[in-house]
Amino acid sequence: MSTDTRSLHRYMLVLNATFVGPEGQPGFKTVNTVVARSQKTLPLGIIKQAQDGVVMQLQMFGIDADRIVDVSFMNAIYLGSMTEKEFTEGLPKEMRASVTMSETQSDEAPNPFALKMN
Repeated sequence: MSTDTRSLHRYMLVLNATFVGPEGQPGFKTVNTVVARSQKTLPLGIIKQAQDGVVMQLQMFGIDADRIVDVSFMNAIYLGSMTEKEFTEGLPKEMRASVTMSETQSDEAPNPFALKMN
């Protein structure tokens, strides 16, 4: 079945990262990511993967791992079961491609880099 027509359970995860910035200043980021799963459950392993993804993304922005104080899982919001078309309904075509590639994790192929900083 095509990923466009398969209905998946979608969750938005909210994580908070606390770190020490390059000049010793305190830093804080709220990070949101969307997870799409064939099952309605949200195992701890997926949450841990999202936390690890936040650490990796902070490192990509120049924050050394030893300067990351904490990555806290704050909330999981169930968005419903929907196809990719239903999920991206109302977005311009160029934004739909971006959501599909950069914000959606799948239980078949989890992507720890699929986190978007806000």
